[in-house]
Amino acid sequence: MKNLLLRPFRTSLCSVVAVAMVGLSAGADAQTEFTYIGDGEGGGSLWLTTAFWTGGTSGQFPGLSGNTGHSGDGTVSDMAVFSDYIPPGGKTVRVNMGSGSNGANGSLTLGAVRFLASSSPASSDFAIVNSNGTTDGFIKLTGNTINGVDHTIISNESAYALGFRRLGITNNRLLDLQLGNADANVIQINGSGNVEISSQISAGSGVSNPNLTLDGSGTGSLILTGQNSYGGTTLIRRGTLVAGSSTALGTSEVTLGGFSNAATLRIKNGVVLDLASLALTQDALLSFELGAVSATTKITASGQLGNGTYQVGIVDVGGLEAGEYVLLETTGWDAAGFSLAAPVAGFEDSYLSWDSGVLKLTVIPEPGVGALALCSGVALLGLWRLRRK
Repeated sequence: MKNLLLRPFRTSLCSVVAVAMVGLSAGADAQTEFTYIGDGEGGGSLWLTTAFWTGGTSGQFPGLSGNTGHSGDGTVSDMAVFSDYIPPGGKTVRVNMGSGSNGANGSLTLGAVRFLASSSPASSDFAIVNSNGTTDGFIKLTGNTINGVDHTIISNESAYALGFRRLGITNNRLLDLQLGNADANVIQINGSGNVEISSQISAGSGVSNPNLTLDGSGTGSLILTGQNSYGGTTLIRRGTLVAGSSTALGTSEVTLGGFSNAATLRIKNGVVLDLASLALTQDALLSFELGAVSATTKITASGQLGNGTYQVGIVDVGGLEAGEYVLLETTGWDAAGFSLAAPVAGFEDSYLSWDSGVLKLTVIPEPGVGALALCSGVALLGLWRLRRK
């Protein structure tokens, strides 16, 4: 268990505001926008095919590639935009991470990836993958200005999922995602589509402890399932971040809410988070996906918790049963108040308890038909006996 400080928001206000101002200020990162028009079927280096891009510099693709077997490199501040045309079939955009002789030059550096809203029937979920069969690689995102927000690395404004897939097309060669901005790396979700990242997220070369910010007005979620290693601060300013692995948030400090907006940290069933630091506000929601009691889903922590009531959400993913679920396990904490954001469907009598630094959910099932019939029968028998007297 790491030495984790879960603290009321006021103790971290200055640092969080600083992160927010750096990551969300209006400004202008130099950038050139390329729009993808290529064929999603066929060869393994579609991103590096200049004919498959329009709107940018003629004869180039967005980004600077380490693949020496291709020409047409753009710059590290280019933006790749996906809109009306989305790859059919396998629904992937493939980046060949190897050199011409499948060497070790596995990289692509650019500013940002943006998925625009579209009414085209061709639009669909898609993922960016490594198509090389022998070489691992990474995409490094340095940040662009999108919707007036500086240092944005990913923006999904569509109704479909945008993914970065860890395992490649051939031989499961890897694709990692590197944070290339030392100040802030913003992921915007302004539609109903998710951003799904199974790639390992780490700090790019020359970047120490980068910050990651989730923001936007959409209903989609940021879903992290990789073995992430980035540090800095993860700021969930608005929206929902789903932790799908024990390392989803790397070694970062986590700040949830604080901007009078709905901010949710949702933990997948069976995931145990051991965070470096966690700052909560009373406009934030800790949400736990729960199934059987035997599947442990919780946050471990140690430190101090201030006064206040914190909201907890419960999502039944199937198999929720009577018993006790440990949600938060701590040492040395002050008394704290927690309340269910809504009754647990089908288990409305369930309740939270906080004792000696441990937050538990006690699940109480609703009486079944048989139990209700038995109760009714006992009541009628009692009434009959009273009347005989």
